[in-house]
Amino acid sequence: MKFNLPKDHKPYIDKYFLRAKEILQKDGLNPVVKAQVFIRKGTCRVYGINEAIAILNKYNPNPKNMTICSLQE
Repeated sequence: MKFNLPKDHKPYIDKYFLRAKEILQKDGLNPVVKAQVFIRKGTCRVYGINEAIAILNKYNPNPKNMTICSLQE
């Protein structure tokens, strides 16, 4: 599936994410990031998983070091 993603993501990202990345790189750290969604009450559907994966693949400087585990929409 193809998405019309911008060439550069930086105008759309919060500055503290860029600053955190800069600090971690300066200290020689490369942490593992885990994102999970927990539903507290009732039912819920989360959409946009395929687009989120496309974004991670496009803007990650080294996608071969990334592992994504998800269910298809």
